[in-house]
Amino acid sequence: MKATKAMWACLALLSLGFASCEEKNGNTEASIVGTWKYAALEHDIQTSDETLTATINAAVDEVAATMDMTYTFDEQGTYTATSSMDGEPETWDGTYTYADGLLALDELDTLKCALTDTQMRLSASLEDMVGDLSDLEQGGIQILRADLTVVFDKQ
Repeated sequence: MKATKAMWACLALLSLGFASCEEKNGNTEASIVGTWKYAALEHDIQTSDETLTATINAAVDEVAATMDMTYTFDEQGTYTATSSMDGEPETWDGTYTYADGLLALDELDTLKCALTDTQMRLSASLEDMVGDLSDLEQGGIQILRADLTVVFDKQ
């Protein structure tokens, strides 16, 4: 089903597409430099079918419970990431950029970023990532909303 594939694509981009964020916090800026560990995946997904909505949200909860992600950002604009879902770890390196509250990792789509000294919140809606949600309709079922936020705690 196109809607389910799009939801998984959105989750994959969020899990892989994290980059630098800086946000004014009083007179100081919170720094992305350091190590960040996955803490939570918040989601608000709604379709025109209540049963499908419940199924998708349960699947996202299950994915969130098995996620184990860590990002280490340096001052030179590079990062190292380690991710594991169900025990198979994967590590990769890349570069990141940040401007105007939007972040990009290795030239992927941008995500919204809210950063404090202790927490990084990366957000995107499915609509931000794939465009018009009506393209994902199948069998008369519409995706009404698909908002995702991945929360990391600074280590």
